[in-house]
Parts: sequence; C-alpha cells; structure tokens
Amino acid sequence: MNEDISKSTLSIVKTMKKALIRDSIIAFIFGGVMFGIAEYIDVVNLMHKIGYMFEFYRMDTVINFLLSAFLVYTIFSFMRFIEMVKFFRVMLNISRYDFLTRVYNRRSLIELLEMEFARNQRSADGYFSFILFDIDDFKEINDNFGHSLGDLVLKTVGQKLLSTVRKSDICGRFGGDEFAIILPYTELESAVHVAEKIKKQVSELKFSSSKTTISITLSLGVIEVSHGSEIDSFEKVIAETDKYLYLAKKQGKNAVCAKECECMKHANDEDSREQKYSAAAKPPPSQ
Repeated sequence: MNEDISKSTLSIVKTMKKALIRDSIIAFIFGGVMFGIAEYIDVVNLMHKIGYMFEFYRMDTVINFLLSAFLVYTIFSFMRFIEMVKFFRVMLNISRYDFLTRVYNRRSLIELLEMEFARNQRSADGYFSFILFDIDDFKEINDNFGHSLGDLVLKTVGQKLLSTVRKSDICGRFGGDEFAIILPYTELESAVHVAEKIKKQVSELKFSSSKTTISITLSLGVIEVSHGSEIDSFEKVIAETDKYLYLAKKQGKNAVCAKECECMKHANDEDSREQKYSAAAKPPPSQ
C-alpha cells in the first residue's frame, strides 16, 4: 500500500501503457504459434490423405485463423482484466491515503467517521471515541526552518500515529497539520490515555535542520460518542472535538482536553487504562 501511494499518476499511466503493449505482443505471439501448429497439422493430414480437396484445406485455414484470432482476443482481454484490477487497486490507495503522511486523507477519514457514527446509532450499546489534534506553532516551523522540515515533521507524526494505535483504530490527516483518530469501542478514559501517549511520544521526537534541532508538541481534543447521546451527526462529532482542541490551545498548548477534563482526574492507573484500551479492540468498519 505504501509503495502505491508514493507513485505519481504519470508513472502509473506509463506503466499501464507498457503493460498494454506487452500484453498485446504476448497475445499475438501466442495466437500466431497456435495458428502455425494448427496449419502444420492440416498440412501433414493433407500429405497423408489421398483425395483431400484443396478447398477443404482452405476452409480449415480460415477456421484456424478465426480460432487463433479468438484466442488472441480472449488472452488479451484476460490479461487486460488482471492489469485493470491492479490499476484500480493502486488508484484506490492513492485516492484514499495522504501522499505525505501515509494515513487516510480527509475525504476517507470523513467517510469512515460517518460509517462509524451510523454503526454506533444502529447499536443500542454502541460507542466510540474521536481524537482531533494539531501540531503547536507548526506555521513557525515552516516559516523559520523551511517546508522540507515541515514535511518531515508531518510525515514522522503520521508514522508515529500508525505505530501507536491499534490496527482497528483509524488514523487520518484532517488537513494541514491537523490529524484525527477514530477509536471504535473505546471509552473516553481510554481515549484520553491514547491521546496522552501520543502527545508524550511526539514530544520526545527531535528534528534537525541546518540551523538547529527542534522538538514539537501537540494539542489534542477528545470526546466519546455513545448511542443516544446529544451528538446526533458526524458533523457534530467533529465540531464538538474541535472545541476541546481549542480549549487545549487556550490552556497553553501541549495538552489533552476532554469533557470537563474528567478523564485526567482519573489518570493515575496507567496500566488499567492500557488494558482497557487494548481489550476494546474490535474490527473497524469496512474500509
């Protein structure tokens, strides 16, 4: 999947053109060989059968040619089908994942959030958590150290997300330096634990430029959405989480903020929260 995302659209088109030429040559060679074999058999039969009419031989030649042409078409169509399946898989990955960070892009993230919210609404005991965060003072990194370092920061944060969360969790780049995580079947307390863990691990990262070495911090907002809650649309999920992200900024950045900060009051038992988070892992919605 990662290799697919790194490919340019132009390189994919060139690969498809080369595959088209290759498959055409293979199909015609195979058809020609089959036609030659059929003709050879007919000639041998003609030489060993007295009274074999030349007109019949010509008819056999036409039939052999038509069969060979059909064989060429069939082989070519089958090989084209295989190549098109590969092509669509590559294009699907490119359309769903962010080129730089290798996590889901905004469109896919919103689609998956909508699916998770719909599943949550159908299930009487359904619940999930949502984390929204951004990199503190990211604009200053771009302005002072260049976009190359800024891109490296974004890419590293994306990789850190993927290595930190469960396979059932859904990570995406919401836009710019903003990221989001959907955590199916995860209570608020466990989600805050995940947010704190990500914040801590990212703050330990070091990025070097020609001028200096820098570190970064995150501000994170977290909410839990349960069946029958006052949050009645996936748009409100985003809006509500964004409020806590803003509150984390207001509190001085490098912070995790959730509803009334109630989770942070119970943040003493790290092992217990880690066990709850790991035990909550269930398959994500169809991706």
